[in-house]
Amino acid sequence: MPAYFDDRFLKFFRALTKNNSTEWFRDHKDEYESVVKEPALHFAADLISKAQKDDPRILISPNEAMLRINRDIRFAREKHPYNTHVRLIVSRAGRADKGVPGMYVKLGADGLGLYGGVHCPDPKPRDLARAAIAKDPRGFKKLITAAPFKKHFGGLMSDEVSKRLPVELQDAAEICPEIANKSFHYGVELPANEITSPKLLQTAYAHWKAAFSVNQFLLAAFDK
Repeated sequence: MPAYFDDRFLKFFRALTKNNSTEWFRDHKDEYESVVKEPALHFAADLISKAQKDDPRILISPNEAMLRINRDIRFAREKHPYNTHVRLIVSRAGRADKGVPGMYVKLGADGLGLYGGVHCPDPKPRDLARAAIAKDPRGFKKLITAAPFKKHFGGLMSDEVSKRLPVELQDAAEICPEIANKSFHYGVELPANEITSPKLLQTAYAHWKAAFSVNQFLLAAFDK
């Protein structure tokens, strides 16, 4: 299978990083369309197709998976107008709801990022996840320590942890300390040459499969 992206993709984002302005992007819009957007939509379509075999409720189109390259700079301290990577969300909601567990893919000159779960949820979904873990702490612990998940992601990230848990969660925390996490997410960053490899889809899907049971647990908790 031929690669979705070639070195022109990486070259485009290296140049955009150095020339992040509306004027430069306007002058290179055709290049963006041909070497970035079109192959990214093709890749998204194929990844969605494979994901649908595992979860038939994923019914989004490639356009519904791909986030805009434009940055929202209204309240940002850093005013560069464009993201320096392609972002895709393969889930039941796609880009319409970033809180729905799935796979977040980031492709840029600095590498390939594959992430999932739910990052910094509001208190309600966080508490729903914790309640689901409390019902079956050993089951959730088994999912996040399973060999494929550990191999591909190393485990859950624990950026922030609640120092105090409600009494009803404390017994579960003895079995599964991750219940105290404020986020239930994971991720891995791979070299940029993975993006131009003919095995990109294979790599992304292998990570999707490794995290599938964890995502399904969270989806059930949120009833998404």
